[in-house]
Amino acid sequence: ADLRNARQQARVSLTSQEEKVRELSTAKDADESVWEKKLRQSEARAEKMEQEVQRLRQTDAGRPPSVADIEAENLRLLEEVNEAERLMEEAEVEEKRRRRELQNLRS
Repeated sequence: ADLRNARQQARVSLTSQEEKVRELSTAKDADESVWEKKLRQSEARAEKMEQEVQRLRQTDAGRPPSVADIEAENLRLLEEVNEAERLMEEAEVEEKRRRRELQNLRS
């Protein structure tokens, strides 16, 4: 009777252990499946980002000027305006001098 009980307990224990092994194996497979899916999604996102980087690099030449570019252009234009004003003032002084000279010649 004791041997029969021990065998019965061993079978129940073995069955229980086998069921736990099956459950763990199923859970492991499910986890692997989830991780594979996440990995594929991550790789797809990385590929999409790489494509976007390439697209942005190709269209970089068509981008609007940066603030620094605009400021540099404004500074260059300001210098041109200042130079033009200086030349205008010199021309006005020269014109006044010639008018006086012409006035003196007429008198």
